[in-house]
Amino acid sequence: MTLSELLSIDKLKSIEVVAGFEGVNREATGAVMLDNPEMVNWMREGEILLTTGYVLKDNPRKQIEILDELIKNKAGGLAIKVRRYFDEIPAEMIEKANSSGFPILQLPYYMSLSEISEIINKHIYLAQQGITFQNTISQSLFDLIQRNGNIKSIIDQSEQFIKCGLAFLDLRMKIKYKSISFDRYTSDRFSDKDAIFPDEKAQNYIKLINRQGTITVSDTNLLGAEGDALIYPIKSAGELLGYLLCVLPQDSHNSGETELICQKTCLAISLTILREKTFISFKNRETEKFLDSLVTEGELTYSEIVKSANYCNMALDAPYICCVISFFSQHDLNETSDWVGIKSLSRRKLTASWESLSENPCKILVKHNNIVLILSQDRHLFPHEQVAMVTEYCTEIKSNLIDPYCQDPVFFGIGEPVESLAQVYRSYSQALRSVDLMSKKKEEFIGCYRRYILYELIYDSPSAKLALVERLKPLIDYDSAHNTNLIETLDVYFKNCQNSVNTSKDLFIHRNTLLYRLERISEVLNLNFDDSEQILIMQLALKALIM
Repeated sequence: MTLSELLSIDKLKSIEVVAGFEGVNREATGAVMLDNPEMVNWMREGEILLTTGYVLKDNPRKQIEILDELIKNKAGGLAIKVRRYFDEIPAEMIEKANSSGFPILQLPYYMSLSEISEIINKHIYLAQQGITFQNTISQSLFDLIQRNGNIKSIIDQSEQFIKCGLAFLDLRMKIKYKSISFDRYTSDRFSDKDAIFPDEKAQNYIKLINRQGTITVSDTNLLGAEGDALIYPIKSAGELLGYLLCVLPQDSHNSGETELICQKTCLAISLTILREKTFISFKNRETEKFLDSLVTEGELTYSEIVKSANYCNMALDAPYICCVISFFSQHDLNETSDWVGIKSLSRRKLTASWESLSENPCKILVKHNNIVLILSQDRHLFPHEQVAMVTEYCTEIKSNLIDPYCQDPVFFGIGEPVESLAQVYRSYSQALRSVDLMSKKKEEFIGCYRRYILYELIYDSPSAKLALVERLKPLIDYDSAHNTNLIETLDVYFKNCQNSVNTSKDLFIHRNTLLYRLERISEVLNLNFDDSEQILIMQLALKALIM
């Protein structure tokens, strides 16, 4: 089916060709939606790329790069939705498309990309098979898709037309779904998630399929003494999604009818997976928009939070803590794919790690050069226990998920627990402040706001900070004049809660030496170590000194 024929379909007549008119007679083989610029490299010839323009906005260089890749891959066209991120298609793109005869389509703002994709793929599918809407097999499969049928219902439906056992296998050739009568055609009973072939044999089959497409196998472990099975690769937009296994009855062979039905089943499964991915992608984007607004104070009303929380499956009245992972030297984190920040860090791993530790869900937002983790808490834990668990989680991420050879500093800021989703912005703000204060101290990379509250007070009062530092000036001058380091002695002494034994060990000096130093410090600063108010002032002064 050509692009021109597609655009003559009633539901697509509102789509306008704005550039590359010479290419409207090129063959169209499908439609895919752009979530990640890297998808362009995997597109098949003739596929139409649908986009809202989000990944292209405010980036003329990326606009031309993607257009060049589409032209190079002989794509069917580029369709951009207007009145979302583009008021009109950029002139440079139109000029490039016209000179190359590459069609650019303008999509109406009121049609969703998933709706357009479904219409295009459905009509191309029917045209490729040379059939009409009245065809029983195709109609029954598409009826299932229209009713939001799943993969299991598709292979059950297809099994009614052929006397074969069908199963959908994942990328490792393990069963995900099998048809009702599948076990009749095999020598053993298989359950979901079972490996259908031994690992070595499965790898050999996968390599063979990658070279030649559909293969026929005779496997006695699967089929008994006699019989064949067909394995079809299921693909969409150049991406391998899984395999369709068709087990033929004993003493029978592949027929043209079986081949046709299996091919239709593969296409129906790929459309179903595409629909599911589209829905998940849309829901993820809506969730990210909600989370972005949620961490901004005053952005949402309470009723908007309630509505969005239900849609995003987030408990409204559960306790939460915000954690911010900040990449100070990396400002282009990936907002759409599973990978975020660095190659060893992914949404899936971050979520799995938290769920394993706490048995509670985790939501992830990529915001500027930060990964924001909104961590649901156990309401039966005390606040300090909740913070301790998040600290353990951050330590695990830093140790196990972040490449130890990563040279860029990565800071983990942990906010205070809040009692409900509507208060998450407070925890987020505290986590950000923790990162900011840690970056100034540069003594640690995982920090809780509760440990930085005093720093926060000093930071917000420049005059108090100056006065506190002045309080230490006599000791600083003494160290400079006598080549000593009594400032360090005082700091270590306070960090050890004024325990002279532990302080001596940390400084690798005799306890009597420490006592002599403390006496000298007391004289220089006129400091009484038994006066709690003076001690507090000196502790604040030491904190102000390093900020």
